[in-house]
Amino acid sequence: MKYQRDEKGRFIKNPENFEKVKCFVCQKEFERRKSCLYKHTFCSFGCYTKYSQTEESKKIKRELIKKINPCKYLTQHKIELTCQICQKPFKVWNGRKDITKFCSRECYYKYRTGKPLSEEIVKKMREDAKKRFADGKQIPSMLHKKHKPETIAKMKIRNSTHFERGHVPFNKNKNYLEEPRIVHGEKIHTFNNWSSLEPYTEEFNRFFKEFIRQRDNLTCIKCGLFQDDCIKLYKRKLDIHHIDYVKENILKENCCALCIRCHGEVNTNRPHWTKFFQSLLSEIYDYKYENGNVILNYEQLNLP
Repeated sequence: MKYQRDEKGRFIKNPENFEKVKCFVCQKEFERRKSCLYKHTFCSFGCYTKYSQTEESKKIKRELIKKINPCKYLTQHKIELTCQICQKPFKVWNGRKDITKFCSRECYYKYRTGKPLSEEIVKKMREDAKKRFADGKQIPSMLHKKHKPETIAKMKIRNSTHFERGHVPFNKNKNYLEEPRIVHGEKIHTFNNWSSLEPYTEEFNRFFKEFIRQRDNLTCIKCGLFQDDCIKLYKRKLDIHHIDYVKENILKENCCALCIRCHGEVNTNRPHWTKFFQSLLSEIYDYKYENGNVILNYEQLNLP
């Protein structure tokens, strides 16, 4: 599907992909993309917050937590307890019912005032005191002591800057609003005619992405990082990279799995990386390429 543009170069909305829907809270009609239709649709974030505060939504969340992670439901379910001092009821998470005994810090301080220390705390204090003393002598510290003049001179050299008195900085009397130093837009060396703003096609969906990840054994083919480690480091799954940098070419021969770090490195020196990934996929999966393009129909090409 080719996307149309207006005179200013902006993308025109295709009415076939949209559908009129009523808001679940305020009953207001609005347009929503067909691929984003859910059971409960909301026109704004305010309507969503109103619905999330109702008892119906809370019940649905509890039922989902029970099915998915029952241990989380037991720990994150609140229970009513009574304070040992003021005898007031208060709610606590189920995982902290054996620890909490007071409703506030004021009640805790009332409980602690005039009460001797427990035996466990006294043992810890004695162990710390033994560590501070070695063979009957206290470990030396800098308390009530002065530095030597040699160390003071070294500290001055470390903390001193490379500027001397009378030095004029390079950015004095310069207006960066007229001459901005930050490079953006067409001035960047990786500029590709605003290709990052172009939308992806409907075929480039989560099912296709998961197929590419499973084909590459859930690993980055450039650095070999596993998807589980990628989620721990970057809190996201592996990215799907287009080898020829064209979003409309959605073929398994033209896509590969990369981590977010390698995906950023690949944006520079693009002709080199296209050759690199095409040669790598041809060795692993026996894909065939010719002049940087994918070969699909072998019979149409008069090969020897």
